[in-house]
Amino acid sequence: MRPTLMRNFHKSAVRMAAHADHSNGLGGRWLFTAGGVALFLAAGAVVVAQRNNEQNSHIRNIFKNERGTGARHL
Repeated sequence: MRPTLMRNFHKSAVRMAAHADHSNGLGGRWLFTAGGVALFLAAGAVVVAQRNNEQNSHIRNIFKNERGTGARHL
């Protein structure tokens, strides 16, 4: 590798290491953020499932009525 590239890599590694020493609790913040995103996605999935169930209940009633009367659907 070129010496300039190695020097730049070393400088950035030193800067990142110095920053990492001062960032106490970073793992907790990441966990909190990941938990929040997971809850948001789970809530969205629940809403979609409920709306899909409400929409499909009308279709289920149509087929239930057809089974009760013996009629065939087209």
